[in-house]
Amino acid sequence: STVIYDTLNYVISTTVIVSLLSDPLEPSVIAAPFTMPAGDWTVQWNLIAGTGIASAVFTQDNGVFVPEDQQPPIPPNVTVGPSQRNSDTQWQIEFTNAVTTVNSFKYFLQIIWTSFLSDTSNTRTGELIIHDPTIAVTQDPMT
Repeated sequence: STVIYDTLNYVISTTVIVSLLSDPLEPSVIAAPFTMPAGDWTVQWNLIAGTGIASAVFTQDNGVFVPEDQQPPIPPNVTVGPSQRNSDTQWQIEFTNAVTTVNSFKYFLQIIWTSFLSDTSNTRTGELIIHDPTIAVTQDPMT
């Protein structure tokens, strides 16, 4: 999983890999942790179907979302802006980060996956994964 910072356009692009690793019935979701510097940023999550996965797509609604009622709460001076599904495999959210101290908050991924079953030609589909990694925010600008 990788994170790319486009400091010219203020875009953070991160890959999310969905794989069947140790449990053939329960996929693993690997989302690279990242830090959001001060400023206005667009964060894009890009799904990749990994080992054993035929396809992984974001749900139609709330493929990636930041719950307002999380504990601990979203840090003061972090604003969650518009959220949109750009494609089956890309979701983006706009953020403004004006924190004065280092902090973090959670976000959730909702993914539907299809896998190939190794013992037949059938597939398993319609599974929903909800994953909750964290975004760290800093008061430092990206230089």
